[in-house]
Amino acid sequence: ANLATLRDAYSSMFSHVSAIKPKLDHFFDNVMGMVDDDKLKNARLALLSRIKNIADRVADFTHL
Repeated sequence: ANLATLRDAYSSMFSHVSAIKPKLDHFFDNVMGMVDDDKLKNARLALLSRIKNIADRVADFTHL
């Protein structure tokens, strides 16, 4: 692929990741992940794990 195509694809991926930021902010501000209900806690942790796995394919966000 040429450089312009790669740049456009990368830009598109960042756009999709940034689009979920308000929802992630809401989640972290309003949802307690570590709850007593194991089924609910595991579902919430699995959701966060899936989001992290997707984001890791785009960039290393640990340095931001």
